[in-house]
Amino acid sequence: MRKPPGKPTSLRPQGITITLPKPTLIIDSMEQRPYSFRPFQKWFAAIERRKLDAGDYSVAGLEDRVAVERKSLQDLFNCCSPYHSREAFVRACERLGKFDFG
Repeated sequence: MRKPPGKPTSLRPQGITITLPKPTLIIDSMEQRPYSFRPFQKWFAAIERRKLDAGDYSVAGLEDRVAVERKSLQDLFNCCSPYHSREAFVRACERLGKFDFG
């Protein structure tokens, strides 16, 4: 595993220094078994749990543009199976389809 940066990342395109602060990770409060980011805690300024309109994970300030929807194999099968209701999955896909990165 790569070591996280000790300080904010600085970029120098065309001689101009741009400092990128560490992001705040958002975990949806409805996520029942969230992924553990313990090994990556130093990569983030903070990790918060709060309601997201779409997806299970996002970045603070970009919640309306970036989302990650996590599915277990069983969830994925149920969403795609003709024997289960797909409406919730289709609604989630429609919400994520409006994002720049979903």
